[in-house]
Amino acid sequence: MKKDLSVIILIVRNSFWWVIGSILLMLATESFFFFMDINLVHGYVKSLGDFVDGKTIGLGLLFGTFPLMVLTSFGSDTNGKESYVLRRLCIPERKVWFWQAIVHTGYYFLIYFVEAWLVISLCRYYLVHNSVQPVDHQTIWMAITRNTFLSNLLPLQNPFRILRNLSLLLGIGLTSAPGIMTNRLGKSAYSGLQLLHLLALLVFMINIKVWQLDLLVMIISLVLAGYSVYGVWKAGEKHGS
Repeated sequence: MKKDLSVIILIVRNSFWWVIGSILLMLATESFFFFMDINLVHGYVKSLGDFVDGKTIGLGLLFGTFPLMVLTSFGSDTNGKESYVLRRLCIPERKVWFWQAIVHTGYYFLIYFVEAWLVISLCRYYLVHNSVQPVDHQTIWMAITRNTFLSNLLPLQNPFRILRNLSLLLGIGLTSAPGIMTNRLGKSAYSGLQLLHLLALLVFMINIKVWQLDLLVMIISLVLAGYSVYGVWKAGEKHGS
């Protein structure tokens, strides 16, 4: 257990500032694009729904998750400090992958929930300074449905779409770690991480109106995640780790 804890600490210590930087970049970018509106010159006189309708929101999440992809290179250099420490710990490669996948998945869920908190806070801030509408949760939820990104990020009345988002986050987290292990073993592997990032971008920016496409996204995410887990298992089995 002490070895496992050492691996977790090593992973978190080498990624902590990347994650903090990603969150700060996301907060700054999202806030900038939210309030970059010529209508605000005349004050907060539009309803929240009209204000967010068709507005470009979501670039903060894009810029915030991009730096996280740097995490996929941690420990992949066979001559690097991290790989040396991992070898000293004599811990199986599959276990290193497991903890790395857990930590990465946690990071992506953290980014997702911070983005959700941010957009709700921005909407609430707008209502507080608004002279047209009172501060009301129902007003915020109604406004969210008028923006494609927000309605995809927070599909509060669509449980199936919530499962789609969770599947995407899980898939991205699990596919972000296998390449590190195979690189340390001197192999090359296709993890599907880039494909899932692109898929997530399209899913959040496009108004998907049929549940069949949501199901397809879930299947692709889970298949790629399963393929990554299978690749890790086979690689570890072959190298006795």
